[in-house]
Amino acid sequence: MESASRTVAAVILDLLAEAGITKVFGIPGVHNLGFWNAIAPGRPEIVGVRHEQSCVYAADGVARATGKLSVALTTTGPGAANTLGAFGEAAISGSPILVISSETPMRNRSASGARGILHEMSDQASLFRPLSKKVSCEGTEWILARSTTTAEEAISAVVDFLALLVAPPTGAGYIGVPADVLNQTYTGEAPHASMFCIDYFVNSRNEVTNNSPLLGALKDKKKIAIWAGGGATQASEEIKALSEHLGAPIFTSFAGRGIGAGSSHYITLPIHEPEVEEILASSDALIVLGSQLDGMNTKNWSIPFPETVCVIDANPAVTLRNVKATLSITTDQLAKYVTGLMDLPAQEPWINVSQVCDKARARIASSDKGKAGMALVQAIDNAWPAENYIVCDMAISGYWTGVYSSTKKPRH
Repeated sequence: MESASRTVAAVILDLLAEAGITKVFGIPGVHNLGFWNAIAPGRPEIVGVRHEQSCVYAADGVARATGKLSVALTTTGPGAANTLGAFGEAAISGSPILVISSETPMRNRSASGARGILHEMSDQASLFRPLSKKVSCEGTEWILARSTTTAEEAISAVVDFLALLVAPPTGAGYIGVPADVLNQTYTGEAPHASMFCIDYFVNSRNEVTNNSPLLGALKDKKKIAIWAGGGATQASEEIKALSEHLGAPIFTSFAGRGIGAGSSHYITLPIHEPEVEEILASSDALIVLGSQLDGMNTKNWSIPFPETVCVIDANPAVTLRNVKATLSITTDQLAKYVTGLMDLPAQEPWINVSQVCDKARARIASSDKGKAGMALVQAIDNAWPAENYIVCDMAISGYWTGVYSSTKKPRH
């Protein structure tokens, strides 16, 4: 970044622009006006909303639709606290979002603790810390929620968090910047990434992909199936190719809908339907990719998993609480592992997925309970442009559309 006379708020907006962010969402307040004062060509547009929670919901929506980091700007104290409901939703869903908030001015603070400055909190970042992404490298763990106190610290945190929040598994983070620091003039070069951040990505790049254990666990299996979750979105084409190569049905979680949808073995129904559950019960091996196998997606873990289950995930800890795995691989190189499984012998399809799905959909559409729901889904499938997005809220129409619509690609 070029050295120039800019405020810290302007430097932060420039860093966001360099990361490809063209829009952020925010509400101006007395402490965070530095961001609005720094609006200029080439910097992200700040889209106004009606409530701080909406800032983060909007950022979360962009992150889900694009898979890219999205940013919300808010103000000190109650403004930051108002984001927590939406921040929690984004964090639990693994959406790559960053909340940047003003905090009380440094010049008015007391070293002894809070003194009653407007909107003051003794530790504003502590609101976000339990939900924020955690990153470990060589025995050191960072929680990506930080209150900064200087210009250099604030800018450095932005540099690091822009990279770390989008590294698999993606997540949410928070940076607090004192109001007077936001408005300070900054003439230096933007700090480089920290050594922690550099080491983290060096280790990731140097990871050796070893598919031998996977190939060994699956070599004699004739009825392999694939389960793809939201953490596998970036590997959709590789999963499609593997599905065709192995004749493997693709199950998806709600977050994974559309992954591998181009495969002739993609299942267009949820696991909750008996025909789909029967496919899983008939398999002799399941490859779980980027999914936690949570209760909502597994009928509270009552579905019949095969004896051989191989898990590939950037953070499989939750998955391993929910299924007994034959093999678990922790990696942020999921696509490489999927491609490596192409070394397994090609197989003929062991089940006609399209036929099963067509019959099941006809059964549901002819039932008293399913007739209206499937008619809605069919109308949407027929009329909605494939390039457009559908957002499904927690409503009956959303439930039907979210799991029965013939999704053609991820994130749609």
